[in-house]
Amino acid sequence: SRNTVFARRSHDTDIRQAAADLGADYLVEGDIRRAGDRLRISVRLVPGDDGLTLWAERFDGTLEDVFAFQDQITEAVASRLRPALEQAETTRSLRDRPKSFAAYDVYLRALGLIGEESAEANIEAHALLLQALELEPNNPNMLAHAVWALEHRAAMGWPPIGNDDVGRCLNYARRALEHAGGDPRIMAPCGMALVQTGKDYVGGMQVIEAAAAANPNDLYVLCVLGVSTMHCGDLDEAQSHLERALRLAPQDPDRRFAMTGIAHIAIIRGDYEAALYWAGRSLSVNMHFDATYWMLIAANAYLDRPEEARIYLDRLRAIAPGVSLARIKAGQPDRHPERIGAVLEGLRRAGMT
Repeated sequence: SRNTVFARRSHDTDIRQAAADLGADYLVEGDIRRAGDRLRISVRLVPGDDGLTLWAERFDGTLEDVFAFQDQITEAVASRLRPALEQAETTRSLRDRPKSFAAYDVYLRALGLIGEESAEANIEAHALLLQALELEPNNPNMLAHAVWALEHRAAMGWPPIGNDDVGRCLNYARRALEHAGGDPRIMAPCGMALVQTGKDYVGGMQVIEAAAAANPNDLYVLCVLGVSTMHCGDLDEAQSHLERALRLAPQDPDRRFAMTGIAHIAIIRGDYEAALYWAGRSLSVNMHFDATYWMLIAANAYLDRPEEARIYLDRLRAIAPGVSLARIKAGQPDRHPERIGAVLEGLRRAGMT
């Protein structure tokens, strides 16, 4: 709290002692330096047990508009902390895992697999989440990630896990929302599932917009808002959300969603060179995200570059065997059919069936 910060300003306390005094597992600390009207603020995240730096960033600004500078730092820190903390907790879980698997431990292991962006890892992550839910059936975080696993699987056109993936996905979403407590990181994937998997465009967008209102500085939430708006709303607004997500968290691995979303918007608008630029940037972040390849294939096909399109199509088939136009179309929203249709037509021109 603000009072706690002021109480500690004059104390040169060991990190472990400060964490113990505050009852915190992690601390955010920083310092400020001034030269004339210029300010340099350094911020870092450290665990309370060893004080090693998990994340650090430096911000340079001026006194001319100090309040805007303060808002910039607040937005940046808020957006960067969550992924850094999730990674730290995952690492701790793998290092200190007890012989008896607790629900939270299993959940953290699933998180690591979800980020791998493969059909096989997705199956394993889903199985772990089911284990965790057997222990804590109403845990909203576990439910939300089970939602994400099934929604993402359908959206990528991967083979289903069971006989009714859609029904189970929407069931998890309803249960997660019942216990969400207003948490935007729970609401966002559930809203996305309603839009993508359930084709409930009005209800899904309401959930997603509420998530963004609750935390407008979360990259993942902004990506969900941007991609969903691309499918269901105004394209300029969608691009604005995605560009803001990139400004807030330029190093977050989830930024591939924003970059690929911007590439998709470019294809809809017929700006295929821009689509190649953004999809190329996304590929440099994660080489296993199927949708990035869709954009690279389609844009090259529209630009009459069949050899380049074929190279990316072959790469896509290597990571997603059995991919087809029908599978991709089935997993995508059709509120405005021409928007996913623009990508599908490019894929068709490149030789996908």
